[in-house]
Amino acid sequence: MGPDLEPLKLDFRAGKIVAGEEQWNSTVAQNETRKSCGLMRFELEQNIRKPTINEPFSITKARKKMKNEERTKKDFKGLYGVYQSSARIVIDCPKKEYLHYEGMRYPSFDIPLITDEWMNRKSRNDWFTICRRNDWQRCLLTFAAFFTSSASNFNNPSFDSKIVFSWQECMDHIDDIIVINLMELECKSPTIIQAKSFKSFGCDRHLFIVAETGSGKTVAYIVPIIKDLLKKRREGKKARAIVLVPTKILKMQLGRMVSNLIKNTDLHLIYSADCVTLSSDWDIFVSTPATATKILKEMTNVDYLVIDEADILLDDSFVDVMVDFLNIVKIRYSATNKTENEIYQTFSEGARVIFSSATCPKSLLDLAENVVDKDCLQFVSTKRFHHLMPHVIQKFIRVTEADKIKQVEKIINDDLGKSKGQTMIFCKDVKTCYYVTQTLQNLASDPFLMGGTMDIKQLEVMNKAFIEEPRIFVATDVASRGLDLPLLRHVINYDFPRHMVDYIYRSGRVGRISSKYSCKVTSFIHCPWEIELIRTIEKCVRFDIPIPNVEVNIAGKLIERKKNEER
Repeated sequence: MGPDLEPLKLDFRAGKIVAGEEQWNSTVAQNETRKSCGLMRFELEQNIRKPTINEPFSITKARKKMKNEERTKKDFKGLYGVYQSSARIVIDCPKKEYLHYEGMRYPSFDIPLITDEWMNRKSRNDWFTICRRNDWQRCLLTFAAFFTSSASNFNNPSFDSKIVFSWQECMDHIDDIIVINLMELECKSPTIIQAKSFKSFGCDRHLFIVAETGSGKTVAYIVPIIKDLLKKRREGKKARAIVLVPTKILKMQLGRMVSNLIKNTDLHLIYSADCVTLSSDWDIFVSTPATATKILKEMTNVDYLVIDEADILLDDSFVDVMVDFLNIVKIRYSATNKTENEIYQTFSEGARVIFSSATCPKSLLDLAENVVDKDCLQFVSTKRFHHLMPHVIQKFIRVTEADKIKQVEKIINDDLGKSKGQTMIFCKDVKTCYYVTQTLQNLASDPFLMGGTMDIKQLEVMNKAFIEEPRIFVATDVASRGLDLPLLRHVINYDFPRHMVDYIYRSGRVGRISSKYSCKVTSFIHCPWEIELIRTIEKCVRFDIPIPNVEVNIAGKLIERKKNEER
């Protein structure tokens, strides 16, 4: 027999049988030629390989899926800057590839949009929603100042997210009695534009106040004016202020607000609809330009002239009456009162002009600088004007013209199912308003039509609107500007507006600092030009930028018109 061999050692890692390493290499190599076929077969059978255990296919598949999802999340984070799983949705829609998250960024400005597919007829009933964004720091600080106010004010951009202003900080520009009246009106704390405007009143310049809708611009300009009127009255001096508004509705609303603010003072306010003459004893006069021109008739010296809703009062439709009005009211630092023999210093007496608007295109600023000297005009604004309201849900639905009335009936039924709150439906013209009103009369509501010229009875109904009657309004754009309805919770654009500025004003009827409820805007989209406007809105939300091309129909030539008339 051959030489003795050491016991075999099994090496599973190598997958083979080994004996003493040197002995195996020498002995087996020497006797390789003497191995029988049986011995070789035995050695092959004893060749033990590493055992393998196969896991279930479902587990393997799940693990691969998790790895792919993790890789996708990292790729998404690297490309767009957010994690889908933890970020809040800002734009929601049925197709998940079009979702937009808070803080999301894009590699370029040219990106695919939901509305790109809306030109196709197959997109009928498609929708997307701009969700309410919650800045919890802003919410908590707003709650600290408005702990008794409505939840609709939480995350309202009209309030500062880092500094909670108080009326005590603004006492240099507010009378003590006015503070008490403000608190009774549930104005717990000034907004950003109010605090800025109060400080700006300390200078002698004209002011142009611009802030988002519903931010309290009326209080921003009227409170310092009231303080100055009271101060001069106590000094034995006579001071007056005229406030111009474009419609009778706004005249009644603003007059009611001023009346509440001057309560327990000896100031005399005139704003009633049946006022046809002015007594000599008045301090504040709220009116439309046509009525003011008719009543004043001759040159009037006033200390303050407020042009509220300046973008529409300087519109083509108001050019004639505004020129006539400027002829009878002397304005300081203004070319409208400068003669050939006068120099700059000689026309420093007259009314101080306060422009107020929620939008401010360049054409409007150019006009204001023609009415008053641009070197004597101070611009006061917030950072969020021309932005969509982040605290208001805004939904857009792709519909056909025939689907509109069915959709609005469904929405109104849902709104009426809520115990409280009002809904306003905007239409393109009075004819459509009548059609929608007659259709909704079949429901358990009595819609109130607001279109065209408002008479006294309709104005009285508007006064009742503050006590939840009626529940439904159907209106044209006559109700889109300045109207403040605290109980309004839903705006429906039955016909989408043709201009972006009108969408800003329509949606601005909700989400105001006076709103009692969380608010929503629903828009029906049908025509190609409507889709183009919506594409702009969607892109602005995704990139968090102001809405571009917010232009209004501005005449811009009041001074030129006056010169032509003089010639």
